[in-house]
Amino acid sequence: MNLKTLATALLTATVGLTACSSDDGEPSAAVLRPAAEVTLLITPNGIGDNGYNDCIVDGLFRFYEQTGVPVKLLQPNDSAEAVSMYKSWLSDHQVADSAVLVVGSSAYEQMVTSQLPRLTGTGSRVLLMESLLSQEGVSSVFINRYGVSYWAGAMLHDCPVMVYAAAPGIPVLEPAIEGFLDGHDCQLPHEGRDSVAMVYYLTDTESGFASAETAYKFMFNYIYEFDGDLLFDVTVFPLLGGSGSGVIRAINDIRLTTSMLVGMDVDQSALSQHIPFSVVTRIDRVLSDYLTDWREGRDWPRTQELGLKDGATDIVLSTTYVHPFAAYINNGTADAQQIKERYDLYREEALRKEAEYEKR
Repeated sequence: MNLKTLATALLTATVGLTACSSDDGEPSAAVLRPAAEVTLLITPNGIGDNGYNDCIVDGLFRFYEQTGVPVKLLQPNDSAEAVSMYKSWLSDHQVADSAVLVVGSSAYEQMVTSQLPRLTGTGSRVLLMESLLSQEGVSSVFINRYGVSYWAGAMLHDCPVMVYAAAPGIPVLEPAIEGFLDGHDCQLPHEGRDSVAMVYYLTDTESGFASAETAYKFMFNYIYEFDGDLLFDVTVFPLLGGSGSGVIRAINDIRLTTSMLVGMDVDQSALSQHIPFSVVTRIDRVLSDYLTDWREGRDWPRTQELGLKDGATDIVLSTTYVHPFAAYINNGTADAQQIKERYDLYREEALRKEAEYEKR
């Protein structure tokens, strides 16, 4: 997303609907209509991550462009400022009509539970993204990434892989980690199959979603140490939010590496020649559907879980990917045609596995 375009859109979109005035300065009754407003609270320093946050912001502004409903974007500098913004919004809109607050991340779940909304205005709602929180006054939607991650892991079943996640124990990440590892293990051991699968965590807290420089240093040193002979062909599956930009920068800086990287949240193939495909989350579409239902007066479910079968997740193949050393590497996912074949081969299996996972 172009940040200059985003900033221009923000300035335009946050201008509320202004009623025309009659000659005596009073609003004309003919043009008065109920106020409506949508506010999105995203994670600290989220804009510009070329991933989840940019995608959800894009969905917000697409809704504005299609409907004219004013929108506001709140981006705190840290968690303390996020809490302050949240409390201020609740106070300012407690009795307002048609006001929506979209809390853009499960990282804010504790903040929401510590002060549940008590909105009395008609049509006013709070939506918590990436969560299955079931509380009065809040609707929540969770994107289950097990199925799409299984699909990705299966496509890489004979390649050494590394899951690099923001922190352990985060509910939104656990299905993705499990799904990817299950998919990578979908084939029985055979000659030429390297079943090595490693899991590393960036931090032990949710600050791992906003620690791009730390991710860069780790990944640069890791690849540099193990990739010196050009034979260590690992593929990184990053579950890092905004910190993923550090991994992309590291793999690009070591230009002779044979390592690969799965793009995350949006199609990131344009960011690196080392990305053969991206695991995408259609969070922009999910948000737009929720806001459209709200605008048309339809109720939201208290909680909802979406996944591959719902079109909320998908895999997008790079149209330009060529492994930098494809002429020397004959196994794994070095061959773009092989990736395409596995994309077609494992999709239905991933859907079945997702259905099985949901029944657990």
